[in-house]
Amino acid sequence: MHSIKDILIKDKHYKKLPQFQYIVKGVVQGVAFRYHTKKRAEALGILGYVKNLRNGNVEIVASGNPENLKLLEEFLRTGPSSAIVSSVDKAKSDFDLQMSDFKILF
Repeated sequence: MHSIKDILIKDKHYKKLPQFQYIVKGVVQGVAFRYHTKKRAEALGILGYVKNLRNGNVEIVASGNPENLKLLEEFLRTGPSSAIVSSVDKAKSDFDLQMSDFKILF
């Protein structure tokens, strides 16, 4: 069985996987939100990135198996215990995500 990462690197199918942008609002900076999001995404085999935005929100662009994206979205709606998530906006993303892992961007 191949991981998503192996398939993407070998066959470059990254454009065929569903991809979404999430904007998480609330008390989501300074509470290890990015760290926990990265760990959850890696465990689910999701590719993409998480980064803090200047307005206090957190942006996630994620690509992967639809079922695993749902699990990541469930996590984003609550976040780690130190976060207080007020809302999560979700949109399909057309960004040319050419990543072979999940990163924290600064």
